Amino acid sequence: MKTAPVTIFAALSFAALASAALAAECNLMPDGVDAAIGYRVGHYSATVPDCAPGAPLIAFGDVRALAESGRAILLDVTPIDGSDPDPFDGTWGVPAPHETIPGATWLPESGRGKPEPWLEKYLRSNLDKLITEKPGVPVIVFCRADCWGSWNAAKRLAAWDYENIRWYPHGIDDWRANALPIEIADPVPVEVE
Repeated sequence: MKTAPVTIFAALSFAALASAALAAECNLMPDGVDAAIGYRVGHYSATVPDCAPGAPLIAFGDVRALAESGRAILLDVTPIDGSDPDPFDGTWGVPAPHETIPGATWLPESGRGKPEPWLEKYLRSNLDKLITEKPGVPVIVFCRADCWGSWNAAKRLAAWDYENIRWYPHGIDDWRANALPIEIADPVPVEVE
């Protein structure tokens, strides 16, 4: 089992208890989810559910406190228009600057409903590295508001037995709406074999 050792901060303890109660009520197959695989596979920009199985919601105030203290792994899964990286050097073609929460790691396309094996490896290997660098902190998965990619990614990480996964469903849009600083991010290149 791959784990991010659980270190619950006082600000998260109540949210964790509330999330545990909600988890029992979380719809595993909300509208738009492919029943055969349990993930959304198209029309990723649409209203998302109120919960992601195995990945409790995290509120803006908790994200801000953890981000500003550096005591979280911020995982941005915002897609790049469905494109793939260059097969020769692993770099992603980014058509416009990508704004994210300061300190976030951008793993584009990691929220696809049916990720190819190379994309699953990309997500796992980068998350494993981040967890090694910051053991015991929550992993906060986000995208934009109404982005099924973050729902898919958060649910998938929980299904892969990673612990301490949190879903921030309003993501960078919520961060911007609260007039907080943003930074321009480059996507992590894919390792080419």
